[in-house]
Amino acid sequence: WHGYTIKDPTYNRMMSFIGEDKTDKKRYVEGKYTCSHFAMDVCNNAEEEGFRCAFAIILYAEGGHAIIAFNTIDEGLIYIEPQGDELVEPEIGKSYYQCVIPEPGREKPDYDDTIEEILVIW
Repeated sequence: WHGYTIKDPTYNRMMSFIGEDKTDKKRYVEGKYTCSHFAMDVCNNAEEEGFRCAFAIILYAEGGHAIIAFNTIDEGLIYIEPQGDELVEPEIGKSYYQCVIPEPGREKPDYDDTIEEILVIW
C-alpha cells in the first residue's frame, strides 16, 4: 500500500504524467468502460508513479461524471478530464462542457450537465 509514500506533485510533473499516461487512448464502452473506469485507471497509474490523485465526482440534476484531481504543490487543486487529458475548471451552477479547457470542439450534450455538486475523494 502506497498511503505513506505517495505525494502531491508539482504542476509540471503532473502534466508530464498526464501526457505519458495512456488511459485516454482507451475506448469508452457504455456499461463496460465508462468515465469512472477512466478516472480509476488514471488514479491507480498515478499512485504507481508515487502521486496522490483524487477521484472526483461531478453531480448534475440528470446524473453525473467522474474526473480526477491533483493537489499540486505549486498551483493547488487541478482537475483533469481523464478521457481526453484536458484541464477542467468545474464551477457549481455552470455547464460541465463549458468548464473543460480547451472548450472549442466540445459540444453541448443533449442533457442538463449543470454542475450541482463536486465531490473529491482522496
